[in-house]
Amino acid sequence: METGNHPDFVITSVTGPTIVEPGQPITAQVTVCNQGNESDYAHVLVLLSEDQQFDIPSRYGPPEDAVVGSPAGTWVSQGTCSTLSISGHVPPTIPLDTGTLYLGAALDPSNTSEIITDNNTHPGYELRVAAGADFVITSVTGPASVAPWQPFTAQVNVCNQGTRTTSTQVMLLLSEDEHLSVPYSGPIEDSLAGRAPVAPLAPGQCTTVSVYCVAARPPASPPDTNAFLLGAVVDPEGSTPELLEDNNTLLGGWISFTP
Repeated sequence: METGNHPDFVITSVTGPTIVEPGQPITAQVTVCNQGNESDYAHVLVLLSEDQQFDIPSRYGPPEDAVVGSPAGTWVSQGTCSTLSISGHVPPTIPLDTGTLYLGAALDPSNTSEIITDNNTHPGYELRVAAGADFVITSVTGPASVAPWQPFTAQVNVCNQGTRTTSTQVMLLLSEDEHLSVPYSGPIEDSLAGRAPVAPLAPGQCTTVSVYCVAARPPASPPDTNAFLLGAVVDPEGSTPELLEDNNTLLGGWISFTP
């Protein structure tokens, strides 16, 4: 521990994409705060590791973790924080479906003397190296009420969180509960209200799809039940290979059936 006037840099957050391909460009945002009593430059490395113990490369031995991009520096006044955007490439030698990797950050050990030096790394977040689409639904909206068997329009926002451009389908269901059941995947519990194609979505792209629906009562619902949840399923048949298959549904609001 240093005494006197010195900075004390800590990395408080590391954010970036969660799925990447080998050799793909990647940008991470790293926030550095200065808890010390003197302002100075902070020099930051972004690292890719198989664990959350980041090893800063040394000229005295082979590197255990990969450095993403080049070290970046920023002036951080005492008592303030600064966010850096650091860009680089995922090493092309990392095979697909390697498993969980971690994208984290560390302060360059050549930094100016600090008050404390054992708080200079951040474990980052889990990063997956893979190739494919990954569709998610971020919102489902429809009318508050509708007469039975009458048409209505719903809006579904679909995003592709994966790495490949692909098209898909979206299905709207009416359900008595929070569990959505695609009609042909088992016992028919929910009613098919409508479906629509989703045009090809590039990685990171979102689109809002308007879906023509009909207010069909779920087949097993009691006659006196007149409120149902509107939900959506993307890639309902599972016909599009995706990186994740357990994030394809979202519930919207309740729709009341009125006379």
